[in-house]
Amino acid sequence: MDRGTISLCPTGFVVYPWLVATVCSLGLAGPGFAQSPLAPAPPRQPAPLPSNSASSPQPAPLAANVGTPMSSALAPAPLRDSAGSNSVAPAPLQTLSSAPRQSLTQVSAGDGSLPNAQGQVWREYNIKPYTERLATVPHPERAIVEWILRETGYEAWHGDVLSILNADAGTLRVYHTPAIQTQVNEIVDRFVHPVKPKESFGMRLVSVDSPAWRAKGGTLLRPLATDSPGIQAWVVAKEDAALLVAQARQRTDYREHTPPHLLTTSGRPLATRVQRPRSFITGYQAGLNGQFGMLPVQGKLEEGFLLEVTPLLSLDGKTVDAVVRCEIQQIEKMHALPLEIPTLNGGGISARLEVPQTCEAQLHERFRWNADQVLIVGLGVVPNPLPVEAGPLQQLIPTGPARVDLLLVIEPRGELRGGGDGG
Repeated sequence: MDRGTISLCPTGFVVYPWLVATVCSLGLAGPGFAQSPLAPAPPRQPAPLPSNSASSPQPAPLAANVGTPMSSALAPAPLRDSAGSNSVAPAPLQTLSSAPRQSLTQVSAGDGSLPNAQGQVWREYNIKPYTERLATVPHPERAIVEWILRETGYEAWHGDVLSILNADAGTLRVYHTPAIQTQVNEIVDRFVHPVKPKESFGMRLVSVDSPAWRAKGGTLLRPLATDSPGIQAWVVAKEDAALLVAQARQRTDYREHTPPHLLTTSGRPLATRVQRPRSFITGYQAGLNGQFGMLPVQGKLEEGFLLEVTPLLSLDGKTVDAVVRCEIQQIEKMHALPLEIPTLNGGGISARLEVPQTCEAQLHERFRWNADQVLIVGLGVVPNPLPVEAGPLQQLIPTGPARVDLLLVIEPRGELRGGGDGG
């Protein structure tokens, strides 16, 4: 359409043909407007393309959407049958072939036996006495499997020696060399037949604002070697541990982050979790059918800590091994980014995106000490395990989460009284 050509209507107004065509296509003109002198001439239909066959059907001419709303003009036309009704159903989706995919790699069924070039042997261990003792714990056999993997080394099960490690609630199945089977047998005996089945262990997670307490209690603490960077560990006699705890409780910054009576027995995992969800805006998307404008998309992050300890007595009951897993995650700062969202009227509304800046502390290690002593693990100066709501002054001047000197205390408590088994 030539936008430069204009017409003069009888009333003296200048009329642009392209404007008239737009009004007609939007359905804004009255019923008699199409027959008026101002209405544009109907478009010429293109000549049909030549066909090699005289019986070839010609394509139907394009229908003009004069007087039809734009939303209807853009909508797909309904399916019709030969009689013109709308009862024709869409063709069903074609399903993919159910035939199995042909492998590109050469695959064989083998000879039906397990290779044993390194002298592997098959063993099945009865672990029912242990799993039945921990009937309230979901999947207690997993503790045995994880302990075996840690003690023997993960690479021993994923190398050139064909090996199998599988467990259910009644049986542990192992296929490996005799040397590995010897280690597995000792670990299973410690879980299934503990020398002191009622021996209990107490656990507490405490913190102080400053690590200066170590200067006073340094003479009572005996360092213990650790593998994790930044982690310290000490062993102390039970009476000295009671003295250190009594002194720490007199401090105003002393806090306990676990219940006071967390007890467990040998081979039973003990876990505590304190977390809260924090929501933030990750973006915006159109509402349902575009009727509610742009709606924020929410992200979520869990703040708090997870602590899990599994103690295990030796076969003679003189030493204790404990696998400690601790995870702390806090939002240090929430970055707010201004955003302008365009609107249908050409304007915009002010919004924001949020990007969390997190700080974390993690520990996953095994410790060994004498069963008549107390283990103290120092995680260092880390974010406070329990998030604290910011006060009015902190909201004006954000300082991030508080840092504390975090300590884990594991203490043998003797034989557990009553019919329970801890937890």
